[in-house]
Amino acid sequence: MAMNRDSIVEEVRKHREARAAKFGFNIRAMVEDARKRQAKSGHPIVDLTRQDKAKKPRKTPGKSLQKDGKLGNLGQPPISEANNR
Repeated sequence: MAMNRDSIVEEVRKHREARAAKFGFNIRAMVEDARKRQAKSGHPIVDLTRQDKAKKPRKTPGKSLQKDGKLGNLGQPPISEANNR
């Protein structure tokens, strides 16, 4: 089964290879250059590593939410309340 050649993909790969060769295939040098160009660009830079970890949503309810029964058991009432029905 022959694969079709994509001229856009080939062009991107050609430029990627040329850019890597320019820096001797040294990834650190390429990243340093990218950071310099980014700083010069004047565009706002978002640093996701500095986000306050407390603002990230939790995958499961925290202990404080489970104690009051509001979000424990995935929104189900606590077992003691379910037994009283």
